[in-house]
Amino acid sequence: MYRFRPIGLAVDYSQDIEINYNVLVDVVERDTIEANWSYVDRKGGYAICAVYASMASCSNITVNYNIAAGITMAGFWAMAQDCDEDNDSFYGNVAHSIAGTDSGGNGVIYSSTGSAQQTGTCYSGSYFSAYKCAKLGALSHDGRSTRVDFHHMTMMDNGEGFGMVCGVLDEQEGVLYETHFYDNKVYGELS
Repeated sequence: MYRFRPIGLAVDYSQDIEINYNVLVDVVERDTIEANWSYVDRKGGYAICAVYASMASCSNITVNYNIAAGITMAGFWAMAQDCDEDNDSFYGNVAHSIAGTDSGGNGVIYSSTGSAQQTGTCYSGSYFSAYKCAKLGALSHDGRSTRVDFHHMTMMDNGEGFGMVCGVLDEQEGVLYETHFYDNKVYGELS
């Protein structure tokens, strides 16, 4: 798939979809939209039930072994997994050369699943690779969960590597907020 704007392939409010073994290249920003300074135009490659708050309506979505290259903001917007689930719905995907505009340049942006958001438990991102992204290879930010796990990922020559956030919207005294980071490989230069 080639030359889209502002999102290459979007899935929202859907069930029983497989998106496997695809290559998406050259997704760029819109230049025809006019809005005030507070409007954020979502953009990126694969947007899988994670951009427009449709996660709770999505089920049985598989996104495996896809490539996102030459894209603005995010290669993938993906649903994170609950920590106790096997990651077979977002597996083996690769983001390459993701450009940075505004706060963009991320290989994948994980959004927590509906169940993790509701219970405030643990969610994870795993089995993903990113290289030559302007900012983070993998990013998650959920203000409600108490734990984030990142594992089995490979990051090469990205601007910053990883970003894991939990508990910032619902911070409570006496609650332990955790990030678990294991079995990852990071390669690159330090300037």
